[in-house]
Amino acid sequence: MSALVMISTAGSEESSLISSAIQVVAFAALFSQAQAFNFPFSPNAWGTPRTWNHGNPQQRLAQSQLVQELSGLSRTGPRLRVMTTALPFSTDAASASPFPTQDQAVLSKDGNAWQEYKTCLTDLLSEKRVLKKCPTEEAEQIQNFLLDPTWPLSKHEILNARCFQQETDECAIENQVYIQAAADNFQSQLQQRRASFHQTMNITSAQKDYLERCFCYLGDLCAKERKSAPLEVAWQKWRLTGYLPRENSISTYMYVLGLDKDGDASDSFWDAVMVHDLLFPPNEKTITLRIQMLISQNNPKAAEELIHSLSSLRAADTCDSLSKLRTFNPILSHYCETDNMASALRLLKQMRESPGVILDSETYAMLLSSLASRGYFTSNKHIEGQQSVGPKLFDELLSLMAQDVLELTEDAAKSLYLGVISGPDDRTQTTSSINGTESFLIPPCKALEDAPAIAGRVSINKTTSVCTQTGAKLRLLSLDDQQREHVHETLAEMAFVSQEEFKAKAQVKENPKRNKSQEPPSGEYCRQQILNFSQWISEHGEDEPFTAFVDGANVAFFGNGMVQYSQVKLMVDKLEQMGERPLVIMPRKYASRKFHLRLRGMVQVLDETSENAMNDLLESGKLFVVPSFCFDDYYWMIASVANQRGISRTSSSLQMDTNEERQRLSGLRPILITNDQMRDHRLALLDPRPFRRWTSCHIVNYHVEACDDHEKWNPERRVSLFPPSTFSREIQCNKIPAASDRNVWHFPVTGWDEPDRLCVSLCLKN
Repeated sequence: MSALVMISTAGSEESSLISSAIQVVAFAALFSQAQAFNFPFSPNAWGTPRTWNHGNPQQRLAQSQLVQELSGLSRTGPRLRVMTTALPFSTDAASASPFPTQDQAVLSKDGNAWQEYKTCLTDLLSEKRVLKKCPTEEAEQIQNFLLDPTWPLSKHEILNARCFQQETDECAIENQVYIQAAADNFQSQLQQRRASFHQTMNITSAQKDYLERCFCYLGDLCAKERKSAPLEVAWQKWRLTGYLPRENSISTYMYVLGLDKDGDASDSFWDAVMVHDLLFPPNEKTITLRIQMLISQNNPKAAEELIHSLSSLRAADTCDSLSKLRTFNPILSHYCETDNMASALRLLKQMRESPGVILDSETYAMLLSSLASRGYFTSNKHIEGQQSVGPKLFDELLSLMAQDVLELTEDAAKSLYLGVISGPDDRTQTTSSINGTESFLIPPCKALEDAPAIAGRVSINKTTSVCTQTGAKLRLLSLDDQQREHVHETLAEMAFVSQEEFKAKAQVKENPKRNKSQEPPSGEYCRQQILNFSQWISEHGEDEPFTAFVDGANVAFFGNGMVQYSQVKLMVDKLEQMGERPLVIMPRKYASRKFHLRLRGMVQVLDETSENAMNDLLESGKLFVVPSFCFDDYYWMIASVANQRGISRTSSSLQMDTNEERQRLSGLRPILITNDQMRDHRLALLDPRPFRRWTSCHIVNYHVEACDDHEKWNPERRVSLFPPSTFSREIQCNKIPAASDRNVWHFPVTGWDEPDRLCVSLCLKN
């Protein structure tokens, strides 16, 4: 056994001038002697050694964190720590051997793991897809190596990944010379190990390929059969060769080695995780696993530092998704469980500022439940770093939640409810209730009293929007001016893009017999046409603004495979009877006497009555014909956000009550009459929140009574309209009329009936 001692410069300010130079020498000495550590900077698929640190300074900075974790060394300011490392065998060049001796073989003693490995591998060794062109004698040599129980590394030769992350620096390493020197020495030592393996085994190129295929196919087989024991042996065998897998293979090994471990994964698993992040740029999965390992060691500070050291890589193509919700959640959960709420709230702020993190209702519920069950929302208990206390802190956190989350899952609703109704003495019981009772149902909310915490399930009156228990009136939330303008610009851009895509496809399928005058126009033409329509709507609205836009094609085809202008006429009459000023938007194709129906493979010719109805709508200004090659759906969508000068955009003037004369529909104006679900373009149109607000405020679904052909023009034929909700399906806060100084929050819950909400109201205890 030999040891390596690192010299320390400590204490004085003068030492800071020479510490960097000493570091480079000391770390170079460490890596030049540490053959037994097998630091895994390896070649990429048997080829030229790969250098990951060739990237930008931010990548090299992140790599320094990995080097630091693996070496177990730490630097704080000008101080270089003393590190004495016992090597498992001599590092003398003449006597060093990369392979363990008989007494070092340990896996042969693990009969179950070895037997499973041997059984799985034996079936693969002679398969044609694995053997390929490897000569029989050469294949036998590899098979003997793979099936020899004395070859695996002993446990002290594979570094225990749980020991990789020692005390982590609070400041990132900035010495790029050190980073480059460390990486070079990693590769140098791995090359030496590979060379020793080649010299001992006299490996040929065909044998290398055969050996790699054996390891890869074994990983695939174990993944399919969900067997981790064989790969415990295979991973150590693979490490012994000096070669390491491609990224997809190492991901397979990580997946299998981590199966069914219940948080107690093997050293091989953690080693594979750390090896991946040395060979390849870290990804979300490996970073999350390393964070979980640190949390299991009760070291959340090091876990946060790991995220911080990699945060500068978000702009890089390979590291743009490192910070995700599941990356942070183990740390946040640890802070909640250990009552470190100051750190939990600080971390929440960091999560909300991280571009890759999309907070969900379960995460917020976990945090809010932890705070509520400890009495922070019903007392003046102060949390370090927070100015607000009690109900005000509760309202501030829920305001943030309302910005990030539309509704709660049932599990999140249960967690929040139990946290609110429990006290500090009930936290254990609350946790077991939510985790152990899947059938638990949130009870109805009790009548408003002076209790500091009120929570339960309530039903909102669909007509008045009033909560039956608290008397608070829920609001219908609409698009703000910025969101409205964004929708307008997006639709114009979509008109351009969709036409360009259509034109490109048309050119690929170009028909030489086609008339050149029928060539599709440019995307810019379509964009200008829809902008002209929006401008026309705005100018028309000065005197008599339209209050209802009808998706003409959707109504005309309703319940039929053919265009029925009788249904369009019935819809217009119905809207006018209700006091609306409708405009039907129809594609040019269906505003002709005859047209081809692609789905039915036929030409439809309008009868005289239908043609007269169409012309009457045109002459009266109630029908707008969309130009050829333009997508009609974009037109009725953009009409809802066009700036009609005769209509104020304040919710008070747009919202109609159902008890008005002529029974006008509730909701904001203009309304959009359609049953179109907009599955093709909703994601490109809006983010979930603005899309929900837009649909809940403007979209009106309908039904036209089915009938025989001779009854289709009957004015008594029933047309039903289903108005939008009188209140938004979003988390919202309102005042309680009977207690004007007290707020109440209502949460929509996935799976609950539409008018039902989780109701929560808190105040200070007397």
